[in-house]
Amino acid sequence: MSVLAKQEGFVHNSDWAFKRLFELESRLRSPTPSLQVEAIGGFPKLLDQFPFPTLVSSAFLKLGDLFRSCTNPLRYHIAQVFEASRQHLTQITQTEELLKRILTVLYSNDPIARALALRLVGNASIVFAEFPEAQHGVLLRYQSSHPLEIAAAVQTTESMLKYSPEFLHVVWETILNKADDARAPDSVRVRLIRSLQHARTNLQLSMLLYQRCRFWIKHPDTTVVVCSAAMDTWRSVLQPHNELALDDADFVSQFISHDLSSIRRAALALLGKWRPGREALSANTKCLENISDRLIVYLKSLLQSKTFVVDLGEFRQGAIVLARVEAACKPGAAFQSWKLASELFARAMRLFKEFLPKKLSRETDNYLPPLTTSSGDPPYRVLVASTMVAVNIATIISSDETNTAAASFIRDAWQAISEICEEAGHMRYIKQFLRISWAWSTSRGAESVITDALKDMMGSCNQQVAYIVVAIASSRRHYELFSEHCINNVKHFSHTVVSIDHNDHVTRAAWHSVLIVLAHCRRIPDLDTLDLATSAICNWSDHVCKHADQPELHRMVYAHTGPPPWLFLSAIELLAASGRWAAVDQLCNALPLDSLSVELQNQVYAISKLAKAEQSINDIAAFLRHVDASLSALRILERQGTRCTYRLFLIQLRRELVYIHSEWVLLQACSSDHPATAFRAKSLLGRMHDLMLQTDLVCYAFPSTDAATREWLAQLQRSLKSAICLCESGKLAVHNISATALLAIGKLSFTFKPGPSFFVEPSNPKICVETRPELGGGNSAFAVFSGSQFHFAAEGFVQLPRHPLSVCFQRVRIAVWLSRQPLGDSAQDLLQCSKYYVIAQQAKRYSINGLLSESSSDPGADESLDIVWDQAILFEAPIDSAYFSCPCAVTTPSLRTIFGHADANILAHIHMFCALLDTSGHVWWTGPHISHPLLVSTTAKS
Repeated sequence: MSVLAKQEGFVHNSDWAFKRLFELESRLRSPTPSLQVEAIGGFPKLLDQFPFPTLVSSAFLKLGDLFRSCTNPLRYHIAQVFEASRQHLTQITQTEELLKRILTVLYSNDPIARALALRLVGNASIVFAEFPEAQHGVLLRYQSSHPLEIAAAVQTTESMLKYSPEFLHVVWETILNKADDARAPDSVRVRLIRSLQHARTNLQLSMLLYQRCRFWIKHPDTTVVVCSAAMDTWRSVLQPHNELALDDADFVSQFISHDLSSIRRAALALLGKWRPGREALSANTKCLENISDRLIVYLKSLLQSKTFVVDLGEFRQGAIVLARVEAACKPGAAFQSWKLASELFARAMRLFKEFLPKKLSRETDNYLPPLTTSSGDPPYRVLVASTMVAVNIATIISSDETNTAAASFIRDAWQAISEICEEAGHMRYIKQFLRISWAWSTSRGAESVITDALKDMMGSCNQQVAYIVVAIASSRRHYELFSEHCINNVKHFSHTVVSIDHNDHVTRAAWHSVLIVLAHCRRIPDLDTLDLATSAICNWSDHVCKHADQPELHRMVYAHTGPPPWLFLSAIELLAASGRWAAVDQLCNALPLDSLSVELQNQVYAISKLAKAEQSINDIAAFLRHVDASLSALRILERQGTRCTYRLFLIQLRRELVYIHSEWVLLQACSSDHPATAFRAKSLLGRMHDLMLQTDLVCYAFPSTDAATREWLAQLQRSLKSAICLCESGKLAVHNISATALLAIGKLSFTFKPGPSFFVEPSNPKICVETRPELGGGNSAFAVFSGSQFHFAAEGFVQLPRHPLSVCFQRVRIAVWLSRQPLGDSAQDLLQCSKYYVIAQQAKRYSINGLLSESSSDPGADESLDIVWDQAILFEAPIDSAYFSCPCAVTTPSLRTIFGHADANILAHIHMFCALLDTSGHVWWTGPHISHPLLVSTTAKS
């Protein structure tokens, strides 16, 4: 099975895909409507499973042929397929032919068929919007009197305007005439008015639309839904060159007390785009007073609700508009907007304390079910929203007094939220609030208001609050404020760990202090403080391990005195980064493994074995034994689907480095006169050369490696390269060679301090590759003629990670070669993968026409074999969005030259090694490395 078959979302090869397409086509010709509908419904799944241009174009053309000749019910289902498979439409290579099939129905005499054709054109507007034929066809349909056809034309117009803004010039007058027609249904008028929002990119049309929206709102016959749509469209065309006039703002402010919430929100949103200026306001103070009075009355009415059913979105928008008016016209005066925002926060804080979850008992962390307000929102959400309203108002007013007061509101909100455990599904909301509010306080110079209260929040049970408290306290800028407090907490925890009993707040504060101290020591080496934190962890681990023979007691002691789950991994990471592997081992031993999943047990086991190996660095046999156990556990995790290739490669690098260092130490102690000494030295130099290639592969296979690890890899590269060059110069004796090698790698082999990316797999792009024709695998081998060039295409997709990378990829590079050996298990074997990497690196470049470039020699120049095995050729292709198609060609052996005129077959293996090229031309070997069996035959028959 191909590589695509192993990737998520790709489950079949190209042969199966086209066979499946022919099956669906045969069902489309069936006289039974149910079979036809079932066949039409199978197209989206087929396109998702095999989204390649050849198949996509064939599938949509077949649907277009059926759409031209089938009944209206089937046309409806075909239009649904175009909507469901919209993401594949851009890969159609014969768009104009497909459009001709659709336009045949669009100009028919059946209004229902025309409406369905319009709907299909709208669903496929991403490829049809620029065609004049499609635009003209849609424009003609506005002359119809059939309501379904008019609705379909409006919907299609909306879709086409998203991809072709120039289409607005074609339909401008038609849309305005239809929108002005009071006899037209409100649903049609609303969609037409909203479609005019695309005029915001055109200066002339946006100014015309400004006047027309005001006309629609002021017209007495305008319905409520049309008025709301007109306000939204009016707001969309407001630009710096097309601002809302003061008289118009006064007129719109009359709607903020409307009975319908949709009108109120539309009016507030429209006023939100208004930026009052002092010059304009001073000319008409009456309008200003009217706007201000209406907003104050409206906001006070919201606060007078007895059940606190307040639309916080409306309150926020109204308060912001009021603050802008007051800041522009009454600077330095008392701001009613700030007073109302303060009242809102005070009320939200009272509500939060009333609904604060109560603990069931002092011995457990179980709370009563979280309560909700009468509006359905959790109390902490109301508190967060009211806090951000005050922050917005303070930003507009921009005075030291309001900034300090808003920072105190943020502090009080943090303290209130720190008293409750986060609920499932709401952690992201709290995290976003904490980050934004802290960034605002820092930008306003008011972070001291919050940092003064962080010590009280050190023992918070809320993970998000605890995380940001640790991050702030361990930062370079604020650590000095908390260093004494954290060190005292760590000392107290180390001395009293045995007597701690169900004091969760003290325990959490102590562990958070430990993490703060460790984070500081990783950034700035402080041995005394690091020893203190390490000693506290070891004392706690010894205390917990005493109960290891009693599982229930062990779990209970760990639950009440141990670190939270998120802190456990962070502590291991920081201890490992400081080289304190003994503490890592003890921390892993203290963890009750029987309460964890099998995957977590394997991860903890792998880390524990690595820690034991680092502790036994002076005993090479014990080191290798523990490292191999750690590698075995990681390989099991890799086979189970856990991404840990990066850790596997780094540990293999570390293992080889320590082994080579130990062998050089033994060789230096031997007599240099012994004949085997020179042979052993040459062998070790070869392993050092292989180690340098492996380091090179790791450096250029993971673009998102952290800076500390990348620096360690670069240092290892430089040391190995300098040592190899010096030792291979031929001027040194064996004893001096060993001394040179030890000097180069000695410091790097003693301590291993992995960076943050060691514990979190770096986000790497994935390349999903399929060959055309399908080369297959397993017991079947693709047969090709000997002594010829075998042409094929490698096509696929590049899947970028969610997190942005520091590089931008624009081309794909594929190294192809023939080998006598199949692909081994190189996904987890760094040495094997580096050998293929070397072959790919030494590949010759291929030209576009399939011939070798003039600068490279012909690999088929050897007349005896007509090929050089394991010699690769490079092919490159651009990445179009995420898709690429790279034509490739390899020269097959001439069996007639080798075996004479007798017929012969040879089983070879074609290998491909994939890489990505960034905008600077740098090559990142991100894989995959794949191979397929190839039967080279004089008769091309297996």
